[in-house]
Amino acid sequence: MPELIQETDYPWDGEIRITIRPERPVRMRLMIRLPSWSHGQIMGGSLYRFEEPYGEAPTLRLNRAEVSAPADGYAEVERDWTDGDYVEMSLPMPVRKVIADERVEDCRGKSALMRGPIVYCVEGRDADESLGDLSLGKNGLVTAREPAFLGGVVAVRGPRFTAIPYCTWANRGAGPMKVWLRNV
Repeated sequence: MPELIQETDYPWDGEIRITIRPERPVRMRLMIRLPSWSHGQIMGGSLYRFEEPYGEAPTLRLNRAEVSAPADGYAEVERDWTDGDYVEMSLPMPVRKVIADERVEDCRGKSALMRGPIVYCVEGRDADESLGDLSLGKNGLVTAREPAFLGGVVAVRGPRFTAIPYCTWANRGAGPMKVWLRNV
């Protein structure tokens, strides 16, 4: 079996490279998972959805040449592999607003933030106002690398807040936190 070397900073960056290192040329099928979020689908059926249709689709390249990627599931690349062949996958990772089904009363008029596979939250310490008064507003959201925070996670900056990955919540001490923020 050939050695596979994966190079990536995922989930903070959507660029993934897999280099194949067989001892001698080998015929094999490489199956590459394309996550559902990369095509605009959120797990959990119809309970959650992205506010706007997904824009750019993932791309897949074999030794720099683009190959087709399925709408969802696995990309299959079957061929004779030689030492140094590689596959690159690019997963666009814009900040997306997630909305819940209207039947979820506590989430009406609110959105959660998601970038790639990561859901974000706002801790009280990272907001310029009370979390209950905080809104996403109409201004754009931007991402920023936070090198001093937990090894360099990507944060999302809004008009009056900084959102951090939900999985990093409470790493700087206890305090209030919100995932679902008012839209206006």
